[in-house]
Amino acid sequence: MLCHSKDSEDTGFELQVLHALSHARSNPKVVADALRNRLSDFKGQDYFPPDRGGKTAIVTKEGQVAVRDAISYLESVAPLPPLAADCMQGLCLGAEDHLLDLGQRGAVGHQGADGSISSDRMSRYGTWSGKCGECLWFGRMGTSATQIVEDLIIDDGVMSRGHRLGIYDPAFREAGVRMGPHSTFGGCCVMDFASHYQDCDSKLIARVTEGPRIVAAGRQPIKTQWSLGECPGCKETIHGGSVMEALGHKWHADCFACQAQGCGQKLRGVSYLEHGGMPFCKDCFYSHFGDTCAGCGEKITGGVMKALDQTWCKDCFVCCDCRGPLESRYASCDGKPLCSNCKSTRDQVPGRPGLPSVHSSPGAHKASPARRAMEGPPSKVGVPRAKSPPAARNGALPKIGAGRPTRAKAAPKSMGGAKRAMDALSMDYASLC
Repeated sequence: MLCHSKDSEDTGFELQVLHALSHARSNPKVVADALRNRLSDFKGQDYFPPDRGGKTAIVTKEGQVAVRDAISYLESVAPLPPLAADCMQGLCLGAEDHLLDLGQRGAVGHQGADGSISSDRMSRYGTWSGKCGECLWFGRMGTSATQIVEDLIIDDGVMSRGHRLGIYDPAFREAGVRMGPHSTFGGCCVMDFASHYQDCDSKLIARVTEGPRIVAAGRQPIKTQWSLGECPGCKETIHGGSVMEALGHKWHADCFACQAQGCGQKLRGVSYLEHGGMPFCKDCFYSHFGDTCAGCGEKITGGVMKALDQTWCKDCFVCCDCRGPLESRYASCDGKPLCSNCKSTRDQVPGRPGLPSVHSSPGAHKASPARRAMEGPPSKVGVPRAKSPPAARNGALPKIGAGRPTRAKAAPKSMGGAKRAMDALSMDYASLC
């Protein structure tokens, strides 16, 4: 009889956690060797796990100190018998109640919103005897069962090393495990232990029929060991979990997204543009804040020409009559540019009023004053000074193409490099409780 609401895939993972606990109890020196391999993956207090490509930092409180302390303990502790091969269903359901409570509230700690403690939750679906205890792990969903158990043995930031001592407590023989999402840290694993446990069939059936207990209404204050400031995206305090550093602030990784209403595109590892200190995807930025071209009427996404008190796409700033390229000097009519040939043609038409004065061709500018994120400053390109134009003949504008300066093309930006740069700024603030 299956006595919980989770699917078989989750149950399979939770059995992996149970077996990893048993392996650690029976083979402490093997685990010590595995932890020793972690030491080279630290940079200061940050741990870069190989299973995440060595790019994402897990921020620790003690760095290598806790790992070395765990290795020393494992080399001296005697092997213990493994736990029972299968999770006790009553223990699993008690663990699931607490998982749903913590996960929905984003909280930590062994006390539930209803005031219950681990022994109370274990007693809901059966009877325990001897000794009981509970371990809580918080971190990223998708973390392997082996790493979860190793994290608990290291017990970073927990001076009592209570999780480590719980795993290696000889009084424990049976356990129940539940893993699921957590609104602050991403994931949570609840492990309940007992010396002996007897399921109560009637209570198990009632729990399956009625479903999980309802979490108490209202949001209680969240307390973790991290103080990371306020996320600019959601305006909530960051208590841990997956965090990004960008635009001078820390963000919840899921909140670092395009801030345009109705978009929400995730921007981690993606080139973006900034406006008012907030990130926007390129499409939304140009749609909301971009200049409009006086030629085509579209938003400008490339080089901008500033001329005739208007903004133009670089490719649209051409003669309004022949659509040909303009020379270093040009004329205008009704706010639109004219090349010298078309001006001469208009001048020869009887009765046509004279054209305004000649203008100098403008240079190209950036599309907007917004800073392009993850890109370096533009390279400075030397521009030779144009020679003075020769005198006009027969009223036509002189052609000065020969002395026209050229703009060097900017080197293409590496999107792969930009993505790696962004990935390097991501970090996880995990916690044990």
